[in-house]
Amino acid sequence: QLEFSTASMRTVYVEWDHVVEVISSRVFEVITTDGGRYVGQLAAAGPGKLAVVIADGRTPVFEFRSIVRMRSIESVWWQRLSGGVSLGASYTQSSGIGQGTLNSYVTFRRPAFEVTTSFDSTVSIDNKEVSSSRTSFRTMFAKRLPNRWFLPGMARFERHPDLGFNLRSVLGGGIGRFLWQSSRGGFALGGGLAYDSEIPWSGDPVSNLDGFVSAGGAFVRHTSPETNLSFTAIGFPSLSDSGRFRFELNGALEHELINDFTIGLTLYHSYDNRPAYADALNSDVGVSLTVGWSF
Repeated sequence: QLEFSTASMRTVYVEWDHVVEVISSRVFEVITTDGGRYVGQLAAAGPGKLAVVIADGRTPVFEFRSIVRMRSIESVWWQRLSGGVSLGASYTQSSGIGQGTLNSYVTFRRPAFEVTTSFDSTVSIDNKEVSSSRTSFRTMFAKRLPNRWFLPGMARFERHPDLGFNLRSVLGGGIGRFLWQSSRGGFALGGGLAYDSEIPWSGDPVSNLDGFVSAGGAFVRHTSPETNLSFTAIGFPSLSDSGRFRFELNGALEHELINDFTIGLTLYHSYDNRPAYADALNSDVGVSLTVGWSF
């Protein structure tokens, strides 16, 4: 879809197969299916085609179907932000058990890189007392390289007493590549090394050097109302604690209700075959129905 913001008609969405030409004197970032990224003004190139006037004098021409994404390069930093927040809650009077969830993220994009910061929390209350809780704060960095390659970096801070730790800090980096990328989504694989430090529920702090293997994807149905499906999965085989393996899966399904308000479903699964605290659980799974807002 082409998203066109107006003063008198709000925002208009036009299907790509109904667009003949796109022309603009503003500077745009254009991303193509082969991983190419081009920054420049948009010029006419014939029906169903787009020309990008680059500052070095080149004017490459692309067919509409080869364009994955097209974004204007805003002059102030806060206009380069996108994100969302969603809330979920449930309560059963007979058991006295209630649960609340909060999921949020903010992404800052530049032509050469992007940074995403997320905060997720799940709290369960049993007879007016907090019986369990899970909190995570994560920052992901991706430096873009040619031919759909990228350099990922991550910083994660998590608390999950049910899995035996009060605080787990993870710093890591590696290399990844988009195996598939189109206007309807993408799928990427990555891997590298990570250092983690854990403060267990009981006992001395523990530090480990891990490898990591990750997979992530996003799929979008642009036809209004829009639907988004996304997931990330990451495994941490320990290099310094032979035989230990951790795995995390996070997923979200969102369906637009009106404007930028959504209803959705979130899922997480955490697994550790050898928790730092011996009496801790090996795994935890959570599913929540949420309402949210994106920008």
